[in-house]
Amino acid sequence: MSLITNRWFWRVLAGALFVLPAILVGNAVFLLRELGQARGAYLRNTAAAIAARLEQEPAERVAEEEPALMALRTYGAEDVSGRGAVRSILNNEQLFVVERDTRALFRAWVPYHAGGGMRVAQVDLNPAAGDFLTERPRNNLYLAIAVTLAMAALTGYALWARGQQAKLARMAELGQMSAVLAHEIRNPLGALKGFLQLARERSVGDAQVWLDSSLAQTGRLERLVRDLLLYARAPQPQWRELRWQEFVERLRPHAPEARFSASDFLLRTDADMLEQIVLNLLRNAAEAGSEVVVEAEPGRISVSDNGPGLPQEVRQRLFQPFLTTKAQGTGLGLAIANNLAQTLGARLTLCDAKPAGTLAELRWTTSIRTM
Repeated sequence: MSLITNRWFWRVLAGALFVLPAILVGNAVFLLRELGQARGAYLRNTAAAIAARLEQEPAERVAEEEPALMALRTYGAEDVSGRGAVRSILNNEQLFVVERDTRALFRAWVPYHAGGGMRVAQVDLNPAAGDFLTERPRNNLYLAIAVTLAMAALTGYALWARGQQAKLARMAELGQMSAVLAHEIRNPLGALKGFLQLARERSVGDAQVWLDSSLAQTGRLERLVRDLLLYARAPQPQWRELRWQEFVERLRPHAPEARFSASDFLLRTDADMLEQIVLNLLRNAAEAGSEVVVEAEPGRISVSDNGPGLPQEVRQRLFQPFLTTKAQGTGLGLAIANNLAQTLGARLTLCDAKPAGTLAELRWTTSIRTM
């Protein structure tokens, strides 16, 4: 087997394409953490340098000359009881205390010697003072993370598209095979039906019952062949104007139990294709529930029932061909309805109806106008 067509090769390659970006992002996050630590070390060194200057210079001069300094206070032994950090440093419990290190403020408590004794300086620094060390590498790391994630997303999309392309290719092959089989079956099936009808006319008694059953099965095969041809190659729409109530009269003989809305408007559509779509929806609704309601308005036609709703396995693959939960279904009804709806410029959706049942809805924004 060729390496390019080996399934395991593609799996290993796909895994590597996802693992490597994860490693790069993890390394970038680690480096960002180290940059944060370097920034903190710089600010601590700056605070220590300010405390060292306090041993030689007055606090006022240090505050004026240090650009990163936001505030400076000093404490002696008399302030031990008021400040925990001062007390811990003067009691030699801690050497250096960082009370706050955020993007807004860096505060440190640093000991220094002045006036013959130990004192503690509260040094408030602007954290931006350390950005000159980390800003450019940090921005570069952010850019690297963004590019890596984008590449990972593109890789994922490419793999998904490859799978979809293979799926579409398989469906195209299946459609072509279905069309060929349907054409090969239709002619002998027509001849068989003709002979059965002729035999039915000339027979009597039990033979007629058997021939009626055979003719019913022949009709079922004819519908299957028609559906296969319709799914494999949808016809070109023949556009014309049609009143909604005129269309309802075409549907009533096929769905006498359904309730149709009394609204009326003009549709510019292919009446046969739209009838095929709505009849598929009516058939599903009648099989699912005891009440079927058809509502229509410009831009929208809906068919609802009061049945148990969509099964979970069907909900996830609504328009996949040959998917059915019926004992004698072909699984082509919704797939054909969806293809025809797209041909007519409409969008077919199915969802749960309230309080129960399923709502199938056709929506489009063109080719319909009110009277």
